[in-house]
Amino acid sequence: MKDEGDSNETNDATSKESSEGAIEQEEETSNQRSIKRLKSQLQHYKQQNEMEKKRRQKVVSSFVSFHTMYESGLDFIARMGDLRNVPDNVMGDEIPKL
Repeated sequence: MKDEGDSNETNDATSKESSEGAIEQEEETSNQRSIKRLKSQLQHYKQQNEMEKKRRQKVVSSFVSFHTMYESGLDFIARMGDLRNVPDNVMGDEIPKL
């Protein structure tokens, strides 16, 4: 009877070890799946960040272009009011008589 008890204890220990090994293997597989999923999410977020950077660069360059055109327009308007380089409206033979 003593041998049967030892044998049962050994079987229980072996069964316990194999179930623990299976659990560890399942956890490892689960961890690997989680790592793959997280890496995929990281890659997705990196792509989104890259697209946002490109979008920001386009917005900044278009704003710079707009600002340059705006400044040029203001300079043009300011020069239109400057009459220093404009020839006289009155020609020599059309001088009004007072």
